[in-house]
Amino acid sequence: MLVRIGTSTYSQNRIKAQLVLVNLLKDYPFAYKSILGELVKFLDPKSDSTHEQVKGALHMLTDHKRDALMLRAGDGFEVQLQAMPAIVATQHSEKPSIIDLLEQAQNSIVELYESYKIEYEIPEEMRSIAASILEVKEACPLNASKGMPPEKLIKANADNLVRLKQKFTHQYYELADKLLSLAQDPDLHWRHVDMAQAFLSLLVRRDIAYPEPVLKMWVKLLVHDTVKARRMATAVVASWLKLNKPKAVKREWVITYKEPNTSVGARWPIRYGIRDDNRCMMYEEDKLPKTEKEWDNFQFCGKQHWGFYTWPEKLITYAPLCEQKAIDRTEEDLSETEHFIVDTFRDPEFATKLRTLFAVEETKEDTFDAVKFSLFQVCFFYFFN
Repeated sequence: MLVRIGTSTYSQNRIKAQLVLVNLLKDYPFAYKSILGELVKFLDPKSDSTHEQVKGALHMLTDHKRDALMLRAGDGFEVQLQAMPAIVATQHSEKPSIIDLLEQAQNSIVELYESYKIEYEIPEEMRSIAASILEVKEACPLNASKGMPPEKLIKANADNLVRLKQKFTHQYYELADKLLSLAQDPDLHWRHVDMAQAFLSLLVRRDIAYPEPVLKMWVKLLVHDTVKARRMATAVVASWLKLNKPKAVKREWVITYKEPNTSVGARWPIRYGIRDDNRCMMYEEDKLPKTEKEWDNFQFCGKQHWGFYTWPEKLITYAPLCEQKAIDRTEEDLSETEHFIVDTFRDPEFATKLRTLFAVEETKEDTFDAVKFSLFQVCFFYFFN
């Protein structure tokens, strides 16, 4: 009933019903499952939804900041899998109220979206603690009401986390596939394409491989005509390259001499500044390596602040270049996705357009763009060295 009133003709009725519904979902957070499908149907372009019904459905899905129905964790990507493609595919309207509402919805989702954990791991230590809590003890007045579940029930649910990961992974790739289809739909209005791209940019994760077709789309969008698309593409491609960069070899740098009271547990007063033990961290022109052997034996620390005040328990630094086999790769060692990136950047037309667009000043004064810098830094360091 609240959904029907929240999508009715009269604005005052809609507003009050929407507020009641939001407050109700705070007390019963999983009640959204009974209304999500109905709200999504109002956004279907094939339906005969009225202007008021579309507005009401959008408000109920995207309003109220972090309490928005769209941002609920729910059961993995269940909510986003239904709502995101539906919002993007909403029938285009030139009415300012709908345009503003879609723009607010996009900005709110992008700003407040939080990733959900796909893979859960429970350490054996936690299982032992749980078992000890559930164990019935005669002398304890606070025993668990049901005690330890039977072994048969434990074995039947042993693979629950594996199945949960498989379910979330399937939902993730299905969501990415739907949004990619919409982002590449030539019949979709540019505002909706922009929204699909914005939602796809939220799916970059550390714990699961980003869909290859989506990344290829972003690489092509590096030379798109619109500034917003280029900005999103730059951020996504740079993030993907950082997440998938070859692992550098690191090792412990043992400082042969450390002054007293300069390591873990040091207490004030601490002698800071130039000392005998931190001279190895300083630049000395007459000791610069000149031969290949000297470079291979040269110890370099990227964190120049260590030693000026105190030392860490273990000083972990990058191993010499001769040990960094992962970055000394040939084209045969590259993955298919990496091959695509290299071939795209090598294309003369793409390279010329990229240089032209990235050289355009977006403001009247030059400013340092950390995102663009990170894109080129990772590209040249890992592909074109």
